[in-house]
Amino acid sequence: MIEQRAYRDGLDAEAMRDLLRRIAADGRVAPYCLPGDLDWWQVLDDERNALQRVQLWFDDSLLLGFAWPGADQADLVTDPDYPWLSDELISWAAQRHPAAVLWSWRRDGARIAALQRAGYAQSGAALIGLQHALQRMPAPRMLPDEWDVREVRTPEDRRRRAAAQRAAFDSGKMTAEKYERVREMPGYRPELDLMVIDDAGECAAFVTIWFDPGSAIGLLEPVGTRPAYRRRGLARALILHGLHRLRARGARRAWVNAEGPDSPGLQLYQALEFVPVDTLHAWRRQPARQPAPDGDPTIDG
Repeated sequence: MIEQRAYRDGLDAEAMRDLLRRIAADGRVAPYCLPGDLDWWQVLDDERNALQRVQLWFDDSLLLGFAWPGADQADLVTDPDYPWLSDELISWAAQRHPAAVLWSWRRDGARIAALQRAGYAQSGAALIGLQHALQRMPAPRMLPDEWDVREVRTPEDRRRRAAAQRAAFDSGKMTAEKYERVREMPGYRPELDLMVIDDAGECAAFVTIWFDPGSAIGLLEPVGTRPAYRRRGLARALILHGLHRLRARGARRAWVNAEGPDSPGLQLYQALEFVPVDTLHAWRRQPARQPAPDGDPTIDG
């Protein structure tokens, strides 16, 4: 019997990670999120206890799905062996967060059908999910002497890293305080939190790779370059360094999401031999149609 309840504690967080590992190993549907996303989403959330908003669906002690509502969207995850469960999660989200954007991979027919049954329509926003097999990679590229690729190490590094992210995405979301939370997350690996710096220690480009040994997948999130340093090959060299480090730690795959279809990020990842897996589309609930009034319509003229 399927039961649902709210998130409780760290045991639920580990059950969520286990579900994501099962989905990644199954491979029938591209991952809606990976264990590293659970860490990253908590960091970005304005609420310190963001997981308390999560709703869980269990069959006895086995977690089959969860919904994580945010300010303007809800992320839904279901075990591919239980495709009908999408209807329940979507219904829950529609009742409690009717204006929230929901997501579906283009090839996830069960999710798309459930969204359509619930009155959702594709809204146009899209991301491309890409995967790298971490095989036959070129050697890490050497940068000119004024640049160096290394880990984020010191408090000053962390301050500059947070500032670089704000500049790269023209967003104030990443504060120095939030970046300290990054380092507290269970999936954080200091040796995979990399940046390109100049002689003065200024952070020009950055990538954080979340490695989950249970799935042997590394998630690149986020990746960015300050506007003043773009088109110099810094991000390309940085990512390649990160992929080599990731493979050395036992990873078999790397995953990244990019805006599409012609974004610079997508072009960069494909140049690094990331392969597009699927396209993630946003869906919005459509207003219910109002019934026609009784009687014949009035005809002017």
